[in-house]
Amino acid sequence: MRAEIAALCGALAVLFASPVAAQPPAEQWITYRNPRFGTTAEVPRHLVPKQMPDPANGDGRTWTSADGHATMSVFGGFNALELTPARYVEDIHAERLAHASYKRITDTWFVISGTQDGVVFYDRCNFTRDLRVQHCIALSYPESEAPLWDAAVARISKSLRIGRGLDG
Repeated sequence: MRAEIAALCGALAVLFASPVAAQPPAEQWITYRNPRFGTTAEVPRHLVPKQMPDPANGDGRTWTSADGHATMSVFGGFNALELTPARYVEDIHAERLAHASYKRITDTWFVISGTQDGVVFYDRCNFTRDLRVQHCIALSYPESEAPLWDAAVARISKSLRIGRGLDG
């Protein structure tokens, strides 16, 4: 009996001595909805566990990774300049265009993604049909972490929704 207990304890010691850091964190997702504009998207809390203070204007929320190298923002806003998605990308994201490896622009939304200085960026905005309000996600993370983020980015992008809020 003592031999069996000793063998079991030995097996448990080997199991628990395995490097935990080598395992990716368990997936944990939440759905965030901005009350001001109604912008909604899923947030991978296992990749960005630290919630930053909300801005005073209440237009969205930002989360960061534990080390601060990755960020995700979900926000809404008035399209005060009445820009189409194409003009928005040209005017607001002009610097990123030079580093974009992917962009898609339609009449009511855009996506622009690429790598700049070892950091992957992914920006998507869905506009209301009248182009009055935009609902956006903005992601950035180290290029070395792309394998952790690839599936998450697809899920986040698909989850971005236009909703009704106090101002939108």
